[in-house]
Amino acid sequence: MEQLVNENDAPSEKEKIRALRVFICNINVQKFVREVFRPELIGQENPAYAEVIQLICWFVDKHDRLPLHEEICGIIERRRERYGDYVAPDVFDEIYELVEFVKTPNQRSERYAADKLLQDMAISIIKRWSMHLATLNLTTSLFNELQGDSKNIDRVNTLVKSFETTKTRLEGLDSPLIDELFFDGLGVPPDVTYVPTGVSVIDKHVGGGLLGGEMLLFMGPFGSCKTTFAVMAACNMAKACQRIFTAQQGPFLTHSDGTAVQKCPVVFYVSTEATRNEFQQRCLTFLAEVPRERILESRGDLNFFSDSDVPTQPYEHEIEAQKRDALRQHNLNPDIFGCSMRYVSERQRINTAIELLRKHLLFVEFMDSNPKFKQYGKNGVADIQTIMDNHMRMNGELYPYSFVLDHVSALANRICEKKDSFDNMHLVINTVGRSLSEKIAKTYNIPALVMHQLTGKANKMARNIATQIDHTDGSQSASIGEFADVAVTTTRPIGQEQIVKFAFTKVRRGAPVMQNPLVKVDGKFSRLIDYSDKLILDGDTVISKSDTRTVPPPTEVRRSSPAVATQGAAG
Repeated sequence: MEQLVNENDAPSEKEKIRALRVFICNINVQKFVREVFRPELIGQENPAYAEVIQLICWFVDKHDRLPLHEEICGIIERRRERYGDYVAPDVFDEIYELVEFVKTPNQRSERYAADKLLQDMAISIIKRWSMHLATLNLTTSLFNELQGDSKNIDRVNTLVKSFETTKTRLEGLDSPLIDELFFDGLGVPPDVTYVPTGVSVIDKHVGGGLLGGEMLLFMGPFGSCKTTFAVMAACNMAKACQRIFTAQQGPFLTHSDGTAVQKCPVVFYVSTEATRNEFQQRCLTFLAEVPRERILESRGDLNFFSDSDVPTQPYEHEIEAQKRDALRQHNLNPDIFGCSMRYVSERQRINTAIELLRKHLLFVEFMDSNPKFKQYGKNGVADIQTIMDNHMRMNGELYPYSFVLDHVSALANRICEKKDSFDNMHLVINTVGRSLSEKIAKTYNIPALVMHQLTGKANKMARNIATQIDHTDGSQSASIGEFADVAVTTTRPIGQEQIVKFAFTKVRRGAPVMQNPLVKVDGKFSRLIDYSDKLILDGDTVISKSDTRTVPPPTEVRRSSPAVATQGAAG
């Protein structure tokens, strides 16, 4: 029982005096701690301390204010006259010494009364002090009650319950105070900045982008477009990082010698399925507008790509034609604007993309095949946070701009593998979802984009583009969407155009503009294209707005070879 009391938990005498001085000068602290700051316990240690506490509490109860120096000295003197024969003289001397510094006007006492840091310090000390005394009192009381043959079990239970009540109050003592709800203004901070994902069909439904601290949950069936979206968004946000850094709009780091260096924004991308090589290929495909099969064909040789100042590849001529068509749609003369004049060679486009990725995108691969991160991810989001913190600590000139995870299910699997149990997978997934929102998005005040699989049943349903998939259809968890600020679901791609239907099933900041936008999955360039202005959904059939052509339902899709299937699908 003696082990309940640890002398190391008790504050020093110096700390106690500091706390008492704040207590004497600060009525907020006095009112805040009086229920747990018990004079009868403190008096066992120091009668002078207990006397001061009692005097202050009595005066505040009577006058609803703290006493002036002359008032408290007058009270002490009257108590000395009344009880001087029963109290040691040095006790009153110590009381006078404690209250001496509150003489007005007094700069020191004013600081004790107004300084927020001193207030928080005093509350923390009083919390430790009171906990130590309460534990000591419980230990002594239990020891006395359990002596002898006649043990009062009811009394023992009462003592323990009283201690638990005190402990609960003390544990919540230094919790933050609730802000008042209504204040000047409209409740909208003037410096709100939206972070676009760069995926237009997403951004226009969420007011232009995501806010810091928000989490977007993107859910879809196997082989839909989750990874395509994740890669596209990550690359676009890396480009945004580059623009911020180039324009010197971000924060600066001041070194000890007084020099200031601009901090570099980065996107953290955590993959639990795609390898580093696959991810890099997808990023280069999107950023450099070079088909993935051509990147694979190069076998890593940069000289494989054309360095010509005019298009040389068939796909490049196709891109040029698309640019010219886009100009014509906006009533702009392509001959005047000269699409080809803005052409950049393959090699230069890839070099530019590599430079961007090296500087503004950090890739973490939670896979057993990667020896560097083999043991990571098995503690869930805690491992992610550790890696982010360590990397920024070692690279002080970096700061997080956004975060992407692809995907939740695989991360949850790693957690369950460590525990050697998959029985509580739904609880693990819920914990991951909540932690991503609280520990990543809100802790770093950045948008977090999180991919997640669908249930087996929802996967089958998603083959029909007319199906409405909800964020409650998440694999192993119907409630992961609770932690998301924005939830988007998608169907499986259909037809030669590889069309999917997005559904914005949750937008916490307001209703979406359009419920079911249609999107083309362009696997060739790892991108998503908003086709809402070109296609509409008629029942379970996709119809062109310009004519009566239709995209065949999934049952009519035939692929001649695996190579064709790979090219059209996106993960």
